[in-house]
Amino acid sequence: DNNVVKIWDAATGKQDKSFDVKYEASFADFTPDGLNIAYVVQQEKQDYLTVRNWKTGKTLLGVILPEKIYDALSISPDGKHIAYSTAFQNNDTSAIVISSKTGKIVFALTGRYAVDFIRFSTDGNYLLIDQYNAAEVWDWKSGKMITSLQGHTLPVLDGIFSPDGRYTVTTSMDNIIRIWETASGKKLMSLINIDFNNWDYIIPDDYIFVDSEGHYDGTEAARNLLYFTCGAEIIELSQAKDQLWV
Repeated sequence: DNNVVKIWDAATGKQDKSFDVKYEASFADFTPDGLNIAYVVQQEKQDYLTVRNWKTGKTLLGVILPEKIYDALSISPDGKHIAYSTAFQNNDTSAIVISSKTGKIVFALTGRYAVDFIRFSTDGNYLLIDQYNAAEVWDWKSGKMITSLQGHTLPVLDGIFSPDGRYTVTTSMDNIIRIWETASGKKLMSLINIDFNNWDYIIPDDYIFVDSEGHYDGTEAARNLLYFTCGAEIIELSQAKDQLWV
């Protein structure tokens, strides 16, 4: 049912509230106090971003959006700002931050690839967005990019800051979860999913951990798939001790 916004009781799974919005609704988020929700309604010729008290149904903010495809929405931890992103790129605006009270644009990111996810840091000072095979951290108040997290070989699917903001986690279509130092962009740890039949993004059945120094560990099945090369010879990890150690 694309034309209805529904609120559910997470404990019971029962529907608590619903709103008929007449057109397709997408990308909802709660304010930190849990009293209000923000969502995008995609109409034929005009899109709207709405903030509503879900208990009373009262609309607190309605913002007319340009006619584009909207891919993500996030509310700042203090509830004062809303960030949303579009699937357009190049010279179009791809990420915007507005005041949740007035709807005024306070930050607009242009000239980037399409943005599929957008996240505030816990302190609300930074934004995390995807940029094809990388992710970027922005100080949206100053308009400056803090760092670009590069290392994935396929598009980044999602990302999130740690509670203290020191670290960032990204997932990618390359089957690797990476942990980064936010400020420097240094890659600290990689979790490589080698169970290609399992696309569960929680914890794969077989995986390898690799740290920033190149040290690794993982499940036994995953380690058994590793090998060394010595010229044209391929040496399985289980054979390496007998053939290479002296």
